[in-house]
Amino acid sequence: MDVGTIEAYHGAHRDFLDGRGFDLDSPDWPVITASITRPPAHIEKGAEVSDSFVCGGSVVSGQVVRSVVAPNAVIERGAAVTDSILQPGAVVRAGARVTRAIVDQHATVQVDAQVGAQGT
Repeated sequence: MDVGTIEAYHGAHRDFLDGRGFDLDSPDWPVITASITRPPAHIEKGAEVSDSFVCGGSVVSGQVVRSVVAPNAVIERGAAVTDSILQPGAVVRAGARVTRAIVDQHATVQVDAQVGAQGT
């Protein structure tokens, strides 16, 4: 699959969330990687996560819906991430809203900021 455009990249992630991507658990097609060992994802009390992939090393204190959260990403309490992709080390500060967006690695969405397609 060519994911050379932003829409295609975002669509490929949605396909995985919808179960249309290739089977990540197939014994006939194992995923072999030399990934860095990380602690498990930390989902804090009061956090809400639904229909999402949350990678190891990430910390979720806010809300995550239909999104992919990469390793070491942080979603602070009161922040909301919807239909989005957070790259490794991305941070979404308290009160921020990220909707239909891709947050680059190590980028920070500041307190109360709104990023992406708000209100759609």
